[in-house]
Amino acid sequence: MGRLIVTPLALIEDSRCPINAICVWQGRLILSARVALNRQVDTVRLTLREPKKVHGRTITLETATPNRQSGVVIAPGDYRFGFSGG
Repeated sequence: MGRLIVTPLALIEDSRCPINAICVWQGRLILSARVALNRQVDTVRLTLREPKKVHGRTITLETATPNRQSGVVIAPGDYRFGFSGG
């Protein structure tokens, strides 16, 4: 059956509420990723904690670190992502 291989490509949006702020909306994080299963390869957008069906399987972008902080810019290479499912 094979396993899904998820490769983060680009951060589309990180509007999560900073951990040192009070927000009305918690925000969201959207990641562009390449998802491969055997010879099938697709580029998809994954939203933090929202399951997505890809190649007949469900995957979820479960975690994104570091957390945002007011006044701090996160370099793209500093992000780490955790996935579940597949």
